[in-house]
Amino acid sequence: MIADAYHFVKESKSETYDLVFMDVCYEQKDEEGISPPRHFLGPDFIGKLHCIMKKESVCAINTIIKNEEKKKELLN
Repeated sequence: MIADAYHFVKESKSETYDLVFMDVCYEQKDEEGISPPRHFLGPDFIGKLHCIMKKESVCAINTIIKNEEKKKELLN
């Protein structure tokens, strides 16, 4: 399935998945240098993403974070 990742995950109800590829490639003006935008990397979204994954599954998220300080902040 191909869909808007944020809305798809947020609205997902009962289906679970073996494999998820998330390739969100855009920056928001107030978050230049971070792709996907911060709301895709926050605990709310990641928690919901975890809920739709099967117990033994794989999730790949393509990220580009150009600023080292922001990278440490987001990935810790």
